[in-house]
Amino acid sequence: MMHRPAHALPASGRQRGVAAIEFALIAMLMLTLLIGLTVFWRAFQVQQSLYRAAGDGARHVLTLMTSGSGACTNLAQVKSLVLPIITSYLNENRLSEEDFTMSDLAPCACNASECSTSFDVQYRLLPLLGESTSLSINNKIVVHFPSRT
Repeated sequence: MMHRPAHALPASGRQRGVAAIEFALIAMLMLTLLIGLTVFWRAFQVQQSLYRAAGDGARHVLTLMTSGSGACTNLAQVKSLVLPIITSYLNENRLSEEDFTMSDLAPCACNASECSTSFDVQYRLLPLLGESTSLSINNKIVVHFPSRT
């Protein structure tokens, strides 16, 4: 009869340690992927919400510009009417209006058939983890409308 050395373990005992190491390696990889996916999803969701809010604001600018109220001459008033529409949409999507900025409307530029104005919107997305720098999401909106000449 053969004697096993005292320090030798059966095959099943040696495999338990390997499984624990494999789990630790896979768990770290999966956790990294999950955090990356969460961060990307959050940035994508904020970008889409900002674009949708800016689009709603652009439609309101278009309505004001085509109403014949002389909106091209009073762009500050147009901004004051559009800004609450954009911020209310951001609030509905649980985005802080403190991190949102909107530029002044550019002066109307007209040619023979149409006019246009533009504005920029920006949202500062704070990091989920740590003290890293914030991500700035920008969108330039150009509104074209028929000229009244």
